[in-house]
Amino acid sequence: MSTAIDCIRALCHHDTGTSIPMSISAADRSEVRAESVARATLHVAAVLRVTLLDLLRRPIVPTLMYSVAVLIAVMPFIPFLTLGQENRLVRDANLSLILMFGIALSVYAAGTGLYREIHRGGGELLLSKPISPLAFLAAKYAGVIVLLALFMLAATPAFIVSSRASRGLAQVDWRLEGPLLAGLVAAPLLAALIALCRRRNVSQYAALLLPAVTMAVLAVTTPYGHAHPPSGEFRSGYLLAAAAGVGLVLVNIAAIAMTLSTRLSIPVSASLTVLALVAGLSAGGIEIGGLSFLLNALVPDWMNFWILSSVPPASPHLASLFLWNLIQSFLFSSALFILGCLLFWNAEISKKST
Repeated sequence: MSTAIDCIRALCHHDTGTSIPMSISAADRSEVRAESVARATLHVAAVLRVTLLDLLRRPIVPTLMYSVAVLIAVMPFIPFLTLGQENRLVRDANLSLILMFGIALSVYAAGTGLYREIHRGGGELLLSKPISPLAFLAAKYAGVIVLLALFMLAATPAFIVSSRASRGLAQVDWRLEGPLLAGLVAAPLLAALIALCRRRNVSQYAALLLPAVTMAVLAVTTPYGHAHPPSGEFRSGYLLAAAAGVGLVLVNIAAIAMTLSTRLSIPVSASLTVLALVAGLSAGGIEIGGLSFLLNALVPDWMNFWILSSVPPASPHLASLFLWNLIQSFLFSSALFILGCLLFWNAEISKKST
């Protein structure tokens, strides 16, 4: 067993070719520094790529992505969601599905990409490569965020098409719904065919193909939506803003899960992540001033992100509200990353047994 402090000391004495002799000129020093930065960037990119590919090869990742896309696609056929209030219930149900499946994916990716790698032998990468623990952790965070981005790229087009396909009173526009269902059937079959031809893991191709298919479906079906002009709150741009608000929540949830995974096991970090979600949802509705202030100081009020789905599209406050949510999400995630670095500093890294 070794600690991250030992790793840092070892890395500091590791000959990476970046030491700068005092006798060389200023131009040579700048060149050496540039080479050092380029080398460090390549190391971070390598860790990010390995993290992302490792997560994509796990069957649960494409399973979650396809499950949410299929459930979103069939929402217009559920009777109690299409009776009354036009298709608002379909839209809100779709956003809830994206949130729930995104939380599950975030917690799983954080635990698998960080905790298991630290405590089950994968930490050898940190012990054997000339990469600092800070860069290693940043690459892990970035890998999970990129995976979340793929998830949102797969779910958001399906959400837009499904929400606009629902006409209310159990009526569906098949010019929108038909291509979406066909694409969701064709995507895994195409992924399996490519994997068979290349003799590779099918999970990776399935996870990468789904975003491409759903975005293609959105592009193909956009002209058909003009036959029934949607109301303001069902225009593609407005639906995109609503999905982006949920995406910002998922980025924060992923940051919480990653920070907790530096020290805690997957079940514990998952429980605390869900607790943070509930606390944030409750913060704005608690009338006890001190408790409400404490909750808002620890976690954001998640309803500020969710409210993007209810602001009128013509409102002049929509852009400013989204910008404020973006800034708040960035600050909260940055604070969690700094906390994760402090926790990771003394984390015990397990070597793989030989």
